[in-house]
Amino acid sequence: VLCKGKDPFSDRGDGTGPYAVYNTLYEAVSRGLTEDDPTTTDWEGSKGMLNNGQIGCMALGSWSVTQMQQAGDHADDIGYMTFPITVDGKQYAMPFNVSTPMLYYNKDVFEAAGLDPETPPTTYDEVLEDSKKIVESGAAPVGYSQAIYGWFFEQQLAGLGVTYGNNDNGRTEAVTAVDFDSNGGGLKVFDMWKKLYDSGYFEDYGTTTADTQTAFFSGQVGMIIESTAILKNAVDSSPFEVGTGYLPRIEKNDEGGVIIGGGSLWLTDTGNEANEDAAWKFIEYITTPDVQAKWSMGTGYFAINEKAYETDDMKAYLKENPNFETAINQLKDSPVNANTAGVLSGVQTEARLTFNEIMPQVYDGKLTTQDAVDQLAASVNKAIENYNESIK
Repeated sequence: VLCKGKDPFSDRGDGTGPYAVYNTLYEAVSRGLTEDDPTTTDWEGSKGMLNNGQIGCMALGSWSVTQMQQAGDHADDIGYMTFPITVDGKQYAMPFNVSTPMLYYNKDVFEAAGLDPETPPTTYDEVLEDSKKIVESGAAPVGYSQAIYGWFFEQQLAGLGVTYGNNDNGRTEAVTAVDFDSNGGGLKVFDMWKKLYDSGYFEDYGTTTADTQTAFFSGQVGMIIESTAILKNAVDSSPFEVGTGYLPRIEKNDEGGVIIGGGSLWLTDTGNEANEDAAWKFIEYITTPDVQAKWSMGTGYFAINEKAYETDDMKAYLKENPNFETAINQLKDSPVNANTAGVLSGVQTEARLTFNEIMPQVYDGKLTTQDAVDQLAASVNKAIENYNESIK
């Protein structure tokens, strides 16, 4: 999809828009503020270098903030801001790496614990029951884990059939405040996390999702929740048979489901017709049925082109790898409504980081679950207020 607007790359004079971004990059290079050879940049090494002050700033996705904070002793020094890109107040993009969360479980552990390896739990009460059997039978040291990740909080609210923000999650009008403090969803989610933690059958591996994944791949944990994006890696990295199930529900209901996550492809109106044509041809290529089938089979992401599921390769693959159908069926079984649309907000990066800061305090007993709801709501509401004011 093409992002269009009148003179989108003109200097707006207020420090926003594509011009501001590219001018910032140009000035950084022209003033000698970047590395001499950008091809030598090592992503893993950059984490620690930014944390200890050797690198002043980097352009990265919001997912990297936590990793940067945990890469050294200066977490409080890590700040972030969003790139100020708007085109007439609208953004359009082509879905590409599309995913949802789901349950991953160790079938060998289930069998050793006397559980049915073909019947994963569907509610968190069942997760707790199965976790107890796993630990008490000695099948695995830990029954269940989930990374501290604000995205999971949003997904579990959607599973309850409630909205994160008001105005139908920002779908009818702009979000002006959160809903999860008044609709009861936030408290139910925090209560569930705390109940799991206090059970003795749960282990917290922190905010780095890779740490929880590693614990699962190594057989230390019987069950985790994670994105469908790790499915291929989970199957390839685990020395046991991996099973998958729908994201567990806190309560069963007809209005809840999962929210689509992932990322999108962007094509800007640069005025360079040759470049735009080449970019569009690339987008057309990578969204063809055959390429989308290959992408989905190699990762676990959904194929965004439905015809990919009609290819012979994909049909054969799904027949041999039924785990890949779990996410497809889960999405089909999710109702299309404001709950599962997810919150449309300009502050979710900050909101998720705030959740990540609050949840450990609940685990440690420093905050009650109600305190956690109140603090998260107050923080996100203030961020929403500031954001809405900034775009008037």
